[in-house]
Amino acid sequence: MTVSPFGTDTSTLMVGLENGSVFRVENANSNAAKWTNISGNEFLGSVSDIEFGINENEIFVTFHNYAVKNIFYSIDGGKTWSNKEGDLPDLPVRSVLQNPIVLNEVIIGTDLGVWYTKNFKDESPTWIQGFNGMSDVRITDLDLRDDYAVFAATYGRGIYSSYFSSDGPMLQLNSPESSIKIAQGEEGSFKVKYKVFSAYNAETEFSITGLPVDTSIEYIPSKKIEINESGEISFKITLDEKAVAKTYPLQIIATAAGQSIEPVGISLEVLSNDYDNDGIKNAEDNCPNTANADQKDFDGDGFGDVCDPNPIPSDTFSLEHTDETCRSSDNGSVKLTIKGDFSLPFTVAVTGGPTGFTHTPE
Repeated sequence: MTVSPFGTDTSTLMVGLENGSVFRVENANSNAAKWTNISGNEFLGSVSDIEFGINENEIFVTFHNYAVKNIFYSIDGGKTWSNKEGDLPDLPVRSVLQNPIVLNEVIIGTDLGVWYTKNFKDESPTWIQGFNGMSDVRITDLDLRDDYAVFAATYGRGIYSSYFSSDGPMLQLNSPESSIKIAQGEEGSFKVKYKVFSAYNAETEFSITGLPVDTSIEYIPSKKIEINESGEISFKITLDEKAVAKTYPLQIIATAAGQSIEPVGISLEVLSNDYDNDGIKNAEDNCPNTANADQKDFDGDGFGDVCDPNPIPSDTFSLEHTDETCRSSDNGSVKLTIKGDFSLPFTVAVTGGPTGFTHTPE
C-alpha cells in the first residue's frame, strides 16, 4: 500500500495484490472511499511496490516474479501503462525509487542488489547494477530521506545508504495543474511550485516555450528570482485574439548558472472566442454555438431565436372557448387572440375533436 503525499483534504491510496491487481482508492480517509481497478493488461505476478512520482498521475509499479515483466510506469493515473523492463535481466524487482530532481534517473531493488537507469522515460531503459559496497543481496525496500540520502534495506545484510549519482545543489519544479484553458484574446494564470534540495542557492530565471505567437507573459513575483528555499512562481498569460485555437504543449524552464534543472510541462488549450464563426464573440453572442450574425431575439430573453426552444413569448397567443348551450344547438366557440405587435406568419389548426369532426388549418 502507498498513500499519496499530494493530498490535503483527502487521501488517495494505492493497493497492490498478489494476483497482480492494482487499485486506486480515492477518499480513502472517509467512509465514501471509491475503489477503481487500474491494473494494466500486462500485469502478471505479485505486486511488490507502488510509488508516486512528482504528482498523483505519475505511478511506478513493480512485481517480484521470474519470467514476467516486472516494472511498469504510468503518467495518466493508471489509464495506460508502459513496460520499463528494458535490458534488465529476468529477476524479481522488490522496490522502486525515482530521483526527485532528475526525473529520468530511477533505481530499483532486486534479488540481485540495486540497479539504476538514467534514461527511464525512454521506450527501453538501460539498466546497470550499482553495487556501491553491497553484494548480490536481495533488496527488500528503498527509501529517500529529507537530506537526499537513499537507504536500501536488505534480506540478511542490514541497511546500506548512498546518494543518487547526480551531484550538487538541485531544484525540482512541479506544476499542480496538468492543463489550463484560455480563450483567444483572454488571460489566464497558473502556478509552478519549486522545491530546494542540497543547499540550492542561486538566481534562477524562468521562461516558457511552446506558447502561441504574440502571447505576453507576466512573471509573479518576477522572471528572475533568488531562490534558497522552496516556494512557487505564478505565470499570467495573455493571448492574442488571433491565436490559433488548439492545444499547445508548454515547457516551463528554470535556468541557473551551473545547475541542472528538469523542466516541467503543462498543456495550454486555446479556446475560440467565436465558437460558431458568425463574427460575434462568445461573451456577446446570444447563441454562441449556433451562427446568427443578426442576433435576433424576438422574446428578448437573451437567447437568440435560432437556439431558443421557445422564441415566441408565452403570452403572444391566448385562447378562450365556450361550450354549446345544449345538445345540437351548435353555438360553441373557440376564440384565439393574438398580441398586437406579433406579425410573423403562423398556422391555426384544431385537432382532437369527436368522430366526424374536421377543421382545415388556416
